Amino acid sequence: MKTLKNKEIYGNWATLLLATNNDGSVDYKRLNDEIDILIASSPNGIYSNGTAGEFYSQSEQEFLKVNELLALKCEKAGVPFQVGVSHMSPQISLERLKLIRHLRPGQCKLFYPTGFRLHWKKV
Repeated sequence: MKTLKNKEIYGNWATLLLATNNDGSVDYKRLNDEIDILIASSPNGIYSNGTAGEFYSQSEQEFLKVNELLALKCEKAGVPFQVGVSHMSPQISLERLKLIRHLRPGQCKLFYPTGFRLHWKKV
């Protein structure tokens, strides 16, 4: 996927909700079906791991598998996608960014924890 510029991120972006089993584990079958339904609805793009994606509760393995599935399906369908790399720990956010670089999302999203002081020269 090519990197998206700000002006290319417009319209209706679908939110990938995290499908879970009764025990709290990720239900990859339902997630797979959900991505197919979202793609069929012809959104301008799909994004994962926002607040509705339970980004804070995923293990790194789950995070990677969810986004690999999204990337595979979006690439095949030609649908742009974004990946949220947020976590309460800035170190984990950075690790998540490193984990998904090879997926080449159009953009990555990052929510900073409330009260987290940014050093703009480092950002």
